[in-house]
Order: sequence, then structure tokens, then C-alpha cells
Amino acid sequence: MIAKQTIGDQFYPCLNYVLSKQDAVLIGGNMEGETPAQLVEEFQLSIQQHHRLKAKEGKRITQKMVYHASLSVPIGQRLSDKNWQSISHDYLREMEFDDNQYVLVRHGDTQHDHCHIVACRLKLDGTVVNSSWNYYRAQKVLRQLEIAYHLDPVASSWEIERAAPSTGQMRRMMKEKVRYEQGLRLLPPIEPVNRRIQHVIDEESADRPSLTQLVKRLRNSGVEVLPKISQTGMIQGLTFELEGIRFPGYKLGRAYSLPGLQKYRGIHFEPELDIVALQLTTTETDNADISTDDGDEFEVQQQRTQIVAPIVAAYLASLNCTRMRGNHYSAYWEQLQLVLVRHSDGIQLMRAAYVDGEWESVETSQLTAEDVAHFEKLFPIIGHLMGLEKGACDRFSDMELD
Repeated sequence: MIAKQTIGDQFYPCLNYVLSKQDAVLIGGNMEGETPAQLVEEFQLSIQQHHRLKAKEGKRITQKMVYHASLSVPIGQRLSDKNWQSISHDYLREMEFDDNQYVLVRHGDTQHDHCHIVACRLKLDGTVVNSSWNYYRAQKVLRQLEIAYHLDPVASSWEIERAAPSTGQMRRMMKEKVRYEQGLRLLPPIEPVNRRIQHVIDEESADRPSLTQLVKRLRNSGVEVLPKISQTGMIQGLTFELEGIRFPGYKLGRAYSLPGLQKYRGIHFEPELDIVALQLTTTETDNADISTDDGDEFEVQQQRTQIVAPIVAAYLASLNCTRMRGNHYSAYWEQLQLVLVRHSDGIQLMRAAYVDGEWESVETSQLTAEDVAHFEKLFPIIGHLMGLEKGACDRFSDMELD
């Protein structure tokens, strides 16, 4: 089976698209409405529950509440409505949509027999389905459904079009997932930046906008687009940046280069209009952290954390204090977590904890090479204060400070 997933903030356009196809048939779900307007009104039940819960908790409401998935089987296979209803129910349950409103619509406009699911990410108790692992979870669920319903296995288009996570990324995410489930980590695992960029591009390109429109949407979502423009005014490539980390489009997968965006995402590229708009942006890419060959920027940040954290911990220990404010940085212990903040911009560079014999990021670190170099210079100071050699800082990395 193949699954394509998007997340959005408006029900009506999605429902109108799904239901307006000439051969669209509403075959399942748990809602009474049959038209986009009726269903939008009915989805308000989940939305209102969510608003009440967030008001009680004093937290912000979730804007991205629409989940749209299309499920399809290989050419030559055709399922009954009853099978599609059962498959969709199992799919949603395994994707943790077990208490959510949804509708199931069948289409017959392509050679692939397929159905569309439009669901609310807001559960009826007001909580939200975590979408961080959608793409990984969906592949596991699809493989299980293929076995259970005797379907021919098919690689999803995103598996072909997307660059796969590196071994290091997968190892880190699995390790963080286990620790989170065991209560040893406060926050759930965070997807690598390259995966998050892919997700944002997929969501913002769902309706096949122009390149200029896509760039504007990505920037509004926090992803910068840096075009490489030749001396003759031609676009030679695109680089995407999130949280100060940059990836050339081709390293994200074949669907994220300029030709790939046109071929796989249906982006409309009009050179005369788009190039003029893109030329208003910077094309310089030499002064930021560029991803490593395997795209594993989280490994880079983890390595930097493992260098800086024991130094800062040892420095605080040498001063016999739990909080220190210097000229450029502040560091302090907070509930067995070590926090580092840079004064110039107020950015939290690091929040780390010492778990199972090593330092790990509790939240995504934002340490630069310059930050690392700065703290490595503290070794002589620590040695002077405590008579330590360079490698001895590790002795204090797990020290419980008052």
C-alpha cells in the first residue's frame, strides 16, 4: 500500500477537494454530515473541546488540526468498500487516531484504487495526536496491513522521493524514544531538522503553488529558501535552512531539488517571475552551518553538547556554585539539567542532562563551532582552580550540585 499524508489548518478546502471529485463516494467514518459545510460544522465539536482544555491549561491552541491521508493499493488490485472501511479503521487506530472524528471517501479517478481519510488531529477529549513520527509510523502500519489483508507490498512515493534518515539519526531517535517511554527523558524525541524541512515542504506544496508562493509559505513556517543564481540569472539550485542548519535540496531527496519540486510536488516554475522574486533573497551560503554528507546535523549538535556540557559542569563545580553569569554566557543547573544561554541574542544554546554515563540534549542544542572553541579555552582555568588535567573534567559531569 501507499500512503500520502498532509497536515493543514483548514477543513473546508480539504473536504471540498475530496468530496467534489466526480466519482467521489463517502463510504465511511464516524460523522453524520455529508457535505463540506456540514462536516466543518461537525468538526467544531473536537475544536471546542480542544479550546476548553487549552484554556484550562493556559496553553496555546493547536492550529494544524487537519489530517489528510490517501491510501492506495497497487494497480490491478481492487478492494470492496467493506475492506476499505476496515483497513482505514485499522490504519487510524495504529496511527493513534483512536478517539478522533473522521470521514472516508473513495475515489476512482486513477488506475490505483484509493481512498481519502480526512480526520481531526484533535481528540474528543481535547488532546492532540502527535504527528512527529507520522511518516515512520505509517510505513510500519502499511506493512502490517499488507500482511493482514493479503495486499501486494509497494514502496511509498515518499520512500523513493525522500532521502532516508542516516544510521546515526535513527540510532539517536530510537534511543531517545526508549528513554522517553521509560521516564528518563522529559521531552519526546525530536525529528531531525532535515526531516522537519521535508514535512514542511510537503505540507506547503500540497495544492501545487508557484515557486514564489511556496518560498513565501516556507518562510512563514520558519524555513528559509536560499537560491543559487548564476551570473546569467538562472537558478542553479535551492538550499533550505531551519534553525541555522542548511541542506541543499538534492540532499533532502530527489523531490526537493528544483526539478524534483516540479516533477514530484507539481510546483509551477515560471522563470521570468520566480527568478526576479528569488533574486531579492541572499544567495550566499558560505557563512552558515552546512549539513554533513549524511545530513546528520543532530549528530553534530550532540557531539558539541558532549564537548561543552562537561566543561560547563566542571567550571560550575570549580566555583562551587549552581549558577554563573559571565560576559557572554550564563550557565545554571535546573532540576538536574544543565542550561547554557548566550547573552548577545538570548538564545538557549544547550539544555542537557547526564544520563546513563553520557551527556545528551534534552532540547535541540544550537551550539556553533565558535561556542565550542570558546568553552574549550576554559580548560586551563578549570585546571588552575582545581588542579585538573584536560580529560579530568568528565569526573564532574555527573556531580550533583547544591
